[in-house]
Amino acid sequence: MGPRGIIPAMLTTFDKNDNLDLGAQRALAEWFISKGVHGLSPCGSTGEGAALTDEEKLKVVKATVEQAKGRVPVVAGYIGYSTKLACEQARKYRDVGADSVLCLLPFYYKPNVKDAMDYIRDVSKAFGGPIMVYNNPWFAGYELNPQQIKTLADEGYIDALKAAHGDSMRCDYIKYVCGDKVSVLYGHDYAPLESFCIGADGWLSGFRT
Repeated sequence: MGPRGIIPAMLTTFDKNDNLDLGAQRALAEWFISKGVHGLSPCGSTGEGAALTDEEKLKVVKATVEQAKGRVPVVAGYIGYSTKLACEQARKYRDVGADSVLCLLPFYYKPNVKDAMDYIRDVSKAFGGPIMVYNNPWFAGYELNPQQIKTLADEGYIDALKAAHGDSMRCDYIKYVCGDKVSVLYGHDYAPLESFCIGADGWLSGFRT
């Protein structure tokens, strides 16, 4: 089973010149850990994952891993379309110590489901272990259904899912089909309590004060 509990989708910090501020990134990670979170997820949607270069993403993930020091798992986000680039980044995330990859389904051309599932399989192989699927139909234009998620879990390519549709019942359906093979994290700010009530394993969403 994959990551569980409260895992904030971290912001990415910049200085006044729009350059990465890795010191502030480490400070943010430390602040979250001091508040008792169960994991950290840099470079997702909230962390400008669609706007950062792959080199910038790697720097942010590396800084987060170094600050976490194994106290909580780090689930490194990847938003991209190219299978080759996604696999290269997954290998780099692994090499700097990330515990998993939060991988958005390939988007823009809206590939067929078979190709999307192959994309996840390839990224998992490159990372060297199961990863977390980012089911976000608002960004990708589609999502994997519970049976497709179960197929990937049975094959050993995924052990977690971020369900970002907003509908808490997505968590219930996937837990019903997959059981404890898949850690299901509610991925929106609409109904986290309701999601926990019907079986979600965690909450992975943007942080707001």
